[in-house]
Amino acid sequence: MRKVVFALIGCMIIVSCARMILKPILNPKLEEAKLFHSNTQAEVVFLSMIHMSSPSFYKDVARKVDSLNGLGFFFIYESVTIEVEDSVQRDLLKRKYRKVWGTQLSSIGRVDTSSQMFKAVPSDKEKNLIYQPKYSDLNLDLSKATRGDPSLETLIAAFEQKNGEIELSDCDFETGFEGDYKCSPLSLSLRLDFRENYILGYRDSILVERFISLNQPKVAIIYGTNHFKGFYKRLRDYDSDWKEVRD
Repeated sequence: MRKVVFALIGCMIIVSCARMILKPILNPKLEEAKLFHSNTQAEVVFLSMIHMSSPSFYKDVARKVDSLNGLGFFFIYESVTIEVEDSVQRDLLKRKYRKVWGTQLSSIGRVDTSSQMFKAVPSDKEKNLIYQPKYSDLNLDLSKATRGDPSLETLIAAFEQKNGEIELSDCDFETGFEGDYKCSPLSLSLRLDFRENYILGYRDSILVERFISLNQPKVAIIYGTNHFKGFYKRLRDYDSDWKEVRD
């Protein structure tokens, strides 16, 4: 019965997430939330990024980034990267991430926290969908920006500290990073924990910490659309003088 319950919860989460992701992918519109600190008059603009969408959506992002840059905003951007340089450790991290995520890694050369949902995207070429371009192609000056994410090794370490080491099977070691991933992933309950409490919750907490440490009067955050709610809640828990401003 417990396995059935977890399966049903997993399906609901995956389906609901897929719907949330598919709607903006197929009907792209750049959404932004504006926050204002009533005491210091500091400002935050949260640009809700979609990791696969139409070229026109990313042109809107580039225009908005250029505009905010002209207004003197400092940027925080989303990017989970592998910082360890040792090739053996890098390979191990990628295999652990694949095991806990339950699907093959992205083929676009970066850690992709939404790849499983993209499988539900229609393959119709008329949709003209592309992966999120490099930040430099979105007019982001990295000298005026900082990464808001933990490294992949930090994310995995935090998960393992709670749940124990991710044990890889012979299949995991023998399967390359091309083609389908047909090995047994972690249990559904652990995968749900990883997605809800680490891909979302843990990263939201790190994002708030990075923002607070900046101490900048104007900050623009370029981050996945599903992270705003968690970011805003944690920011308000830290300082209730932050308010969302409605146009």
